[in-house]
Amino acid sequence: MEKQQRVLLVSFPAQGHISPLLKLSIQIAAHGIKVTFVTTEVEDGAFMEPLPEEQSSITLISIPHCVEEDVRNYALKTVDTIESIRRVIPVYLEDLIAKINQSDDEEKISCVIADTSVGGALEVAKKMGLEAVAIWPAGAPCLALAAHIPQLLQHEIINNDVIYVAFGSSTMASAKQVEELALGLELSGHPFLLVVRPNFMDGSTVKFPDGFKDRVSGKGKIIEWTLQEAVLAHPSVLCFVSHCGWNSTVEGLTMGVPFLCWPYIADQFSNKNYICNVLKTGLELMKGENGITTRREISSKINTLISSDVINSKALHNVKEIVRKSSNEGGSSFKNFKSFIEHIKSL
Repeated sequence: MEKQQRVLLVSFPAQGHISPLLKLSIQIAAHGIKVTFVTTEVEDGAFMEPLPEEQSSITLISIPHCVEEDVRNYALKTVDTIESIRRVIPVYLEDLIAKINQSDDEEKISCVIADTSVGGALEVAKKMGLEAVAIWPAGAPCLALAAHIPQLLQHEIINNDVIYVAFGSSTMASAKQVEELALGLELSGHPFLLVVRPNFMDGSTVKFPDGFKDRVSGKGKIIEWTLQEAVLAHPSVLCFVSHCGWNSTVEGLTMGVPFLCWPYIADQFSNKNYICNVLKTGLELMKGENGITTRREISSKINTLISSDVINSKALHNVKEIVRKSSNEGGSSFKNFKSFIEHIKSL
């Protein structure tokens, strides 16, 4: 009888990390390998809703960590979250792996796949003699940049018809920026779908300019959440105003949708550069001297993107096909994943 395998997959507790790693878990489980998926508690429990019955070979585990509830600043909260995870994860994982591998009723864990933001999990794997696999759920350009930081320092490079609008799970904006965004969409004159989390405005309830919702009610729709891939696949979508998180970047490119790039943090800036300067499938929204992207900048870039040939439709199509082919049978991503599965089964 073939030995059954179990992998332990560890994710950083943010939607942009959990979502792709859950998808990876489902793909691994489809090859007969059981998965124990671990992350720390997240504010929005929807990130870790129970999986359907057909995914019974995936076990979800959420462990507590200690971030003060009154930490409102996103950057500070992220630092606190990372520090808390570094303290909690190694001890918890060591106990969990020992418990599973000493049980007669469980498949033994032979491999730990860890989000690079939870690097301590890899140290635990090595300590316990298990295969350790790092996974980078953010943009490939950012990973390449990180790998070349020493060279960059040495060369002194580092120093200095429907508009779909969505900014991911962690981006926040000032009240003034929310006002400019709303009025910019209105000024463009195009139909739009605007996805805005309840705490998008610096962690407080979003407030739009007086009369805005009434004025745009015939062509604009404002919602708190949507199935993004389904929206981007819809033929009525003309462009994607995005923070350029890696999931959003891949989804937009896969659907062949041009971007208006509005990066906020981390790899989003290198993703923006890749979209605008390498693939040439998007434009960047620029900030003014006060750090605000104005309504006129938003309206102007929307109309430039839509009404001119600044974005090459052939380039959009080519990128779309390249992304799709890589994940289809015979493609580079398909082959790499197949090779990875075979490696796990050989352990």
